[in-house]
Amino acid sequence: MKALNKIFISALVAAAVTGCTQQTKNEGYIGTEAAKALALEASGVVESDAVFERTEMDVRNGINYYEVDFSSGGQSMNMT
Repeated sequence: MKALNKIFISALVAAAVTGCTQQTKNEGYIGTEAAKALALEASGVVESDAVFERTEMDVRNGINYYEVDFSSGGQSMNMT
């Protein structure tokens, strides 16, 4: 995956959860299933071809984001 696509995906997933830090834990977040769907859509991989290894929310520089790790066709992908 090209670096530009990875940056776009990072911004897309981070934007989906940005601004939620003032809310109750997990309130207003898109959730892991939506994060997986966004990662698949951005990578062009269909769900039936993906094997998910890890999906979790993290915080970097005060911004909440989901990190989605999966593989498809023998290629590992990390979407943040």
